[in-house]
Amino acid sequence: MFEKSSEELALNKLYILYILNKMQLPLTNGQITNIFIENDLLDYFSLQEYLYQLKEAELVNLTNKNNLDYYSISEKGKIALNYFTNRIDSDKKESLDIFVHKNKENIIRDREVKAEFKKLADGQFDVKLEILDNNRPYISISLNVPTNKTANIIAENWKNNASNLYSSIIETLIKKP
Repeated sequence: MFEKSSEELALNKLYILYILNKMQLPLTNGQITNIFIENDLLDYFSLQEYLYQLKEAELVNLTNKNNLDYYSISEKGKIALNYFTNRIDSDKKESLDIFVHKNKENIIRDREVKAEFKKLADGQFDVKLEILDNNRPYISISLNVPTNKTANIIAENWKNNASNLYSSIIETLIKKP
């Protein structure tokens, strides 16, 4: 593997801080990874190492909510970013700003669609599906299903089609017999 210069390492960490600061909301590892892969900034393994180093240096915070880890920039990270932000190429900043502007709403929307399941004592699975509006449930559905596979399929379908499924449910419920 090729060694990276200390300047390149620092710049790559600044990209992470810059994105977290621009998004202004905590992001999951998967969301961060997608951002960096889509923008061809870092490979997966380097990104994971940098996230770990930023967390250890207390430049990013890691919190767990609903069994998901979320990264956010810390106050110490904001100070570092403000001090070194001039090292980020202006063209790179502009392309990251455009990406954030185009994709922030989708990331927020993804966070508002919840699909979770857990195994119950009797071997069945409890599936909880929600659409949140300002952190309040817009719709909440709980189902008991017999297998992990079924629970997983339901959860994935909900995540991928929540608005269409919601519309279908409402149409069915308000249809006159």
